[in-house]
Amino acid sequence: MRYPGILSSGRIRDGRLCGGPLHWERLWEDARRLGVGFMERSLFEEALSSLIPQGFFGAGRFRWSPSVGDPELWQLSCDLREFVPWPETLCVELHPFRPPFSTSGLGVKTADRSAYLAADEIRVRKNLDDVLLVNEDGVVVEGSISNLIWREGSAWRAVPVRTLGGVEGLALRTLAKAAQKGNNEWRWVAPDLARLRAADGLWLVNAVRGVAPIGQISGWPVDIDVKGTKVLGEWLSVLCE
Repeated sequence: MRYPGILSSGRIRDGRLCGGPLHWERLWEDARRLGVGFMERSLFEEALSSLIPQGFFGAGRFRWSPSVGDPELWQLSCDLREFVPWPETLCVELHPFRPPFSTSGLGVKTADRSAYLAADEIRVRKNLDDVLLVNEDGVVVEGSISNLIWREGSAWRAVPVRTLGGVEGLALRTLAKAAQKGNNEWRWVAPDLARLRAADGLWLVNAVRGVAPIGQISGWPVDIDVKGTKVLGEWLSVLCE
């Protein structure tokens, strides 16, 4: 089965993709899981230098996809965009969607993303910072453009999105590795709204915008954990600087 392309989005500073090696690892792994090849890291770095203008500051969406003229030939392309930061605190809403959200069914970020696009339309129409996708069991899986993490006491929690039909973003993977490397407690938990309401802090993360605390979910106010935001920002700095 062929997919219209594997995606990875990242922040660009002065013509350089922040966390370039981590994006390469993500694209390599996703391509392998879909049964297609991906370029070696050195070739990826060469391709980036030709796709990103020198001195460019912003964001880029990188697509590994079949050539129009030859479906067996896969190529790397890039859509350069303006960088749009998160606001200081986030306002989000919950909306039901039926998984799998990624049509690959493998947790791979592909260009065929109907559920995410539908949720993103709600986000734009209602002037929200993101829409959180809730499955049929009432589990809050992820946002249309982000992943969700929270804290219970000193312990970090994140959604096992791959097992729930969603996509584990590069920012979430990076945070999990940083937390575990520093011997912080990190567990993958499938949360319902009640569990999130009892949390000591809630955040959304993605590889372009970084991390920001949720201040409101569907009209329910959330206390802001300033210290937790700082810690997460430090862990995620490799993708943002």
